[in-house]
Amino acid sequence: MSTPDQPRPSVLRYFGEHIWPFGTWPFGAGAWWKHTRWWAWMAATLLLAAYIWAGAIPRYYLGQMQAPPFEQLQRMEGTLIFKHIRGKNGGYQIGLEMPDGNKEFFTCSVGFGTPLDCVLMTRVNALTGKPGVIWWFPLQDRIDHTRRYGMQVAVSGTLENSPERRQWIFRERIEWAKVNFLFMTYTFGFLIYVILWKGSKKMDKQALDTLQAGLAQAETPTDMAALINSLASGPSSLNKRGQARISYHMATPVSPPLRNRR
Repeated sequence: MSTPDQPRPSVLRYFGEHIWPFGTWPFGAGAWWKHTRWWAWMAATLLLAAYIWAGAIPRYYLGQMQAPPFEQLQRMEGTLIFKHIRGKNGGYQIGLEMPDGNKEFFTCSVGFGTPLDCVLMTRVNALTGKPGVIWWFPLQDRIDHTRRYGMQVAVSGTLENSPERRQWIFRERIEWAKVNFLFMTYTFGFLIYVILWKGSKKMDKQALDTLQAGLAQAETPTDMAALINSLASGPSSLNKRGQARISYHMATPVSPPLRNRR
């Protein structure tokens, strides 16, 4: 409760002191990031770098993706083949076997776990080995990576889907990828949050163990105050939550060692 001489704390300060899970407002003198162990920072940094490389950069290119008009698509002709890709986001990747024996494969995925199938899986067996034509265009999804997106497939002169249908599928998979990116962002953010939180909690536990051992040997209130000050400013310093636990220890009488009891 605030008094007339003490102004009511702001909502942000109340959040930082009572709700913020690390126990201290991020930019205060006892900020949680000053008490987080090095391994937690290292793991969080590696996760952030992985998120930027596998999430943020492809998401930027995802926003730039546009399918060109049918007249601007590249054309390749050969014998239809399929490669089974296993895994959660697997499927049948379509390809062409060229007259010289080379195999060229294409995808209909735009990244972030979207399907790679360009035709219905129920049609794979019926289409394998038949002469086909694939219209495609290069789709850049990272700085150093470009995939060949199969925009249209024709088998024996018949289109598998109309151009309008293929344009709709392309737009729908981009929207699907955006949703998956949001889920990926929340997952990485939660993991980084937990790692830093655990690092801060471990630092508190280390300092509290030192406190309990020191209180068992302290003989005067001056010794206790010196011990607490060293913990509050040393390398194993406590955050707000740890300091509250110190106050509890100070308010609880310390029993003398068994050997000194009468």
